[in-house]
Amino acid sequence: MKKRLLFTFLLILPIVVCAEEEVEYKWYTIKENNIHYESDVENNCGYFDKEDYIYSEYFYSMDEPIAKDDRVIEKINSELNVSRTFFNSLKISQFFINYKDDIKITELNFVNNNDENIAFTMNINESSKLTDDSDDTYIIFKNITSIPVSFNNAIDVRDFKIIIKYIKPSNYFNGIAFTLKLTDEINLNSFYSYNEIVNEECNEDMCTLEVKINYDNMYNEDISFKTIVYRYRDIMYKCYDLERIYVPGYYKELDGFIKDEEKYRIVETQVVEIPVEMHSVGEVASILDNSVQDEHKESILEPSNTTIAMVDDKIEETSDNYYILIALLIIVLIVGTFLIIKNIKKSRTK
Repeated sequence: MKKRLLFTFLLILPIVVCAEEEVEYKWYTIKENNIHYESDVENNCGYFDKEDYIYSEYFYSMDEPIAKDDRVIEKINSELNVSRTFFNSLKISQFFINYKDDIKITELNFVNNNDENIAFTMNINESSKLTDDSDDTYIIFKNITSIPVSFNNAIDVRDFKIIIKYIKPSNYFNGIAFTLKLTDEINLNSFYSYNEIVNEECNEDMCTLEVKINYDNMYNEDISFKTIVYRYRDIMYKCYDLERIYVPGYYKELDGFIKDEEKYRIVETQVVEIPVEMHSVGEVASILDNSVQDEHKESILEPSNTTIAMVDDKIEETSDNYYILIALLIIVLIVGTFLIIKNIKKSRTK
């Protein structure tokens, strides 16, 4: 009997439904990737950790390395074996002319066997006159002279030629004397002037001299010597990028993850009400009296239309608001039922 009454009360109670909006966000965690180690992390890394570091391999140098932060430099005595085939610089020390004469050099150049220019630096006054590719500019040299030349990279004796353009002198010009050098202090001493292959071509007063070392007659045994060698290594720090790993879906709150304030969606819950038949308190009391008198008699209340809650199908997950709304409706129904029963009791007492 009580269950039938409660069901009847639920049917006649009006339901008030509100539409609400919530904001749900994307959530993510941070992952490190592209992890490697760099010495200059301030300029080369997006993120770095100086608590995490390793040492680079050792590098060796004949010259003292540049000191800088986090570089370890050691000086050691070492015996080196160096091939005479390669050199880093040379020095022209004599032009083979009469000691009373001089010679006007318009161009001094160095090429490989394919006649491609080799980059070099020449340390003499007005050296640009020898590299401007002009026959109108020149430098005058005596029999005994000094022209130091250094190269950007190590040069192979077998792939090297000296090109000299000059104004033909009144007397003879039979070539040059020069020395190949490994460093400023170490000469290769691998050949003599008569080991050179010299070709000369003249067009009226302008001549070109080509000098090439005869490698087959060159002294090829390695140079062995003791010297001070520097070795150094750098401290390399952890360098990395950061990547966001997103959790699928949207959530209002999610423990253990970081909220992305720029990625969100608005979740809207809508409830559509179908009206129910309304009765006054007196009518309800009359219905209850009839029901009490005869439990087997069918209720005079006709079943009402059902109230249907419809949720916006744009959301992917069931919103917490849905459950909150159901709970509120239940509370409203309970309170309404209580008030109706109370009014019924008052009517009976009257």
